[in-house]
Amino acid sequence: MPVSLLAFWWIAQVVSPVSSSTAKPGTSSSAAPLECSEVAHGSPENPWERAKRQREGGFCSLIATAETKLGSQAPLGVKQASILADQAAAIRPESALPHVIRGRALMREGKFGAARTELAVATSAVPELLRVPDTLFAWAHTTMQLGDFVESRRAYARLLPSANLISKTDQPTALLDAAWLFMAEGPGSLDSAIATLRELHAPSAPTVRVVTALALALALDRKGARDEAQQLLGPQIRAGAAAAIKDAMDAKLVPAEEVPALLAMSFEGLDVRLAKEHWREVPQGVWRSHAELRLDPKASSKSTSKMGSPSK
Repeated sequence: MPVSLLAFWWIAQVVSPVSSSTAKPGTSSSAAPLECSEVAHGSPENPWERAKRQREGGFCSLIATAETKLGSQAPLGVKQASILADQAAAIRPESALPHVIRGRALMREGKFGAARTELAVATSAVPELLRVPDTLFAWAHTTMQLGDFVESRRAYARLLPSANLISKTDQPTALLDAAWLFMAEGPGSLDSAIATLRELHAPSAPTVRVVTALALALALDRKGARDEAQQLLGPQIRAGAAAAIKDAMDAKLVPAEEVPALLAMSFEGLDVRLAKEHWREVPQGVWRSHAELRLDPKASSKSTSKMGSPSK
């Protein structure tokens, strides 16, 4: 289950506190989590401390509620999380936590430039926040959508071992992102892409289920396991392919450059003409040689040599 942002921050402060020498001007190295911990465990009973505890308790409650809202798939929950983050910031304007909440909410809304700004403010002030799986996912997905693939690969390499700790809502996105990044590296990373896609166990959302099957079939086909790839493409997957791919693009689950290959896979073994039509649309890049092989099987040896070249 997802782990609380506050809980991770408490741990980070104990294990690796931010010193005042590394904190940026205008930020505080003393953490809200320590004050949240004090709220939970009690503090000296005098009027000033009691007032402070009530104030900090309100801050912690707002952050915790905002996290809950972000765990929901409802668009309204994302809006509410942003409002709660603003309210928390009004209590503790020096805190990085409201920036994290706003960054994750903006990411969900597809406002990736603004999301990166908010997340960068938070993680620059408190680098340990990138040890929180949900924050690390937001950073990885945002940088990928902005085309910063070097940073996104670095973030996903850190995230994948703990991907089961992020919000259930975001797990399919994280695994699909990572799989596409592996595939973009070329043939040498196909095994990693396939293993990552297999981690998506029977997704309940129809769009994710169809796109995962198509992506796994494509990766297997690119590896040369065509029979196994075709076994994944049952009538329901093929029938729902076009609509699922469109929905997945809107949800930022599929890179635009992979759409022609996914559509082509959905027609392989079913409609040769339509399959070839989509293979022709595969852009130049590391997998263009695979598309050419599909268009002209006689070019097998030529395509195999091309597919060995690394992705730029």
